[in-house]
Amino acid sequence: SRPRGRGPPATRARPLPPGLWQRWCGAPRRRAAMEDLLGGVEQEDLTFAQRGETYETLLKVLKNINANPTEQKFRTLKKDNKLIAEKLCRSACACSVLLALGFEDETASYRLPPDADLEPLGESVALLECILASRESSEAAPPPAAAPAAVQEPRLAAAPSAGSPTAPGNTRGFVRRSDEE
Repeated sequence: SRPRGRGPPATRARPLPPGLWQRWCGAPRRRAAMEDLLGGVEQEDLTFAQRGETYETLLKVLKNINANPTEQKFRTLKKDNKLIAEKLCRSACACSVLLALGFEDETASYRLPPDADLEPLGESVALLECILASRESSEAAPPPAAAPAAVQEPRLAAAPSAGSPTAPGNTRGFVRRSDEE
C-alpha cells in the first residue's frame, strides 16, 4: 500500500489546499488535465453557441485576472451575476476549471486568493484561445459539398445496323473494328 498523502488528489483522504495540485502535477500533467476539463464542456448538454459563450466568458475572466493580478474585483466572481450565472455556471466543467485553477468556492462567489499561482491561468488562456480559434475555423468552413447526382447517360434510340458486329450489352451503338481494317 502507498504511504498516506501520495498519489493523485482523487485518492487522498483529505482535501488539497488550493493550488497544490498544480505544483504536484507539474506543467505537462497540469496542461493535460486542463485540456480534459475544457474539452468536457464539449460533452455537456449545451448548444454549439452556448459552449462558445462559455469558453469566451471563461477566457475573458482569466484574461482580466492576468492583466490585473492585484485587483481583487477581477478575482471574485459572484454567482448571482447574470453573466456568470448564465454563461459560466451552466457548465459544470467550466466551474471545475475555476476550481482547478485555485478558485475557492464560497457560498455566493468564486474567489481566487491573492497568493494563487497565475502560471496555470496563462496556460489556460492559451488553451482557450486555441479552442475558440478552432471553433471559428470549423464554423467558417463551408459545408461539405454534396455528392453529384448520378448522371444518366443517354441511350441511342437506334440500334446498330444489322451487319455491324457489336459487343454484348453495348447500348451506345459502338461498332467493333475488325483487324482487317
